[in-house]
Amino acid sequence: MNKHNRLEYIRKRADEVLSKLKHDGEILELIAKSEIELPQIPYYEACELEGPLYYSMIDRANEKYSNIQTSNLILTSLRRVVMEEIDLDNLWSLAQPEEDPHLALIAKYGDDRGAYIRVRRGSKVGPVRTCYISRTPGSVQFVHNVYVVEDNAELQVLSTCLAEKYIPEISHISLTEVILGENSRFTMIMYHSWNETTKLWSSLRILAGPRSKVTILYITHTPIGKMDGESKIILKDESSLNYSSIIYGRGGYYKSRVESYLEGSNSNSIIISRIIGSLGSQVESITKIVAEGSDSRGHIECLGITLDPKSRIVTVPALEAKRDDVQLSHEAAIGKFSEEELVYLMSKGLTEDEAKQVLVRGFVSIEIPELPQTLKNIVDRIVQKLSKYQSI
Repeated sequence: MNKHNRLEYIRKRADEVLSKLKHDGEILELIAKSEIELPQIPYYEACELEGPLYYSMIDRANEKYSNIQTSNLILTSLRRVVMEEIDLDNLWSLAQPEEDPHLALIAKYGDDRGAYIRVRRGSKVGPVRTCYISRTPGSVQFVHNVYVVEDNAELQVLSTCLAEKYIPEISHISLTEVILGENSRFTMIMYHSWNETTKLWSSLRILAGPRSKVTILYITHTPIGKMDGESKIILKDESSLNYSSIIYGRGGYYKSRVESYLEGSNSNSIIISRIIGSLGSQVESITKIVAEGSDSRGHIECLGITLDPKSRIVTVPALEAKRDDVQLSHEAAIGKFSEEELVYLMSKGLTEDEAKQVLVRGFVSIEIPELPQTLKNIVDRIVQKLSKYQSI
């Protein structure tokens, strides 16, 4: 089967998956919306660029990107990759349409919409800015990104997804596949800003080659209708993962699933999450580490704070050891800020809201030594903005 026929085969399988979903109201609604041709919206620069390299998309039809093809880097749109058959082997190498109806939707309606980045052997690139904007009421935005980092190379990505505040009933469905070679590094900050009616489904898949390092930070702190995000990371020999997330629930339903598979010997994962529940939000965090390689190690830390009695936080840390020479541990706690802490800060002249802002900032300030200074500065600005939200 040639490369082009392989993509057609994947789309055919997606059609078969979707044809069986006759009673799934949510998926059928998404299919109906996806069949509608969106109006052409004038492009405008909605994201402040953090450097010269970027890719951005409005809705699912308006793209703008740096088209770079050098001996060190390819940065272009996935549509161009498919049309020119540049590197089709890595498309749909880490996910299959049968796994989830949303993946089938991407394969049918958006498998050529998104960014393609390939960093050549020994090169360092970043931070690359990607930005996905939803502006049309009732629309569905499909995104499929493919990032390839060759041996001894490094890629840094700052990914922003947002919906305009007063645009109703937007859906965002995305898949990002990341393939890392030997002794490579991949760092990504994902920052989501939605509105009260947005529905989100996203999947991040990473295959880390031997002696590679993966650093991920996910942040969302705006209201949402429904969020369902998953990350699945496979680590080969002596590779490592540092995955941190900050979810500030402000009304709506948030679900996060992170799974790390320690397939290689001496591989290790650290997964840290900070969750704040406010304005009646419902937040569910499911984290899993599976240790298969010899002498592999993993740790999960999940801490949650509720700021009002109507909010609900559920944490589910899971550890699975398939050998007797691995080390796995977890820590999970949910509570609220103590009255003593608030009283102490207020005794220093702060109002109650100011005291809560100080406590929130301290709670979500996760130290990530692997982050380059450029990305640390961006994270500091986001956390500063996050901590200023009113709790009720």
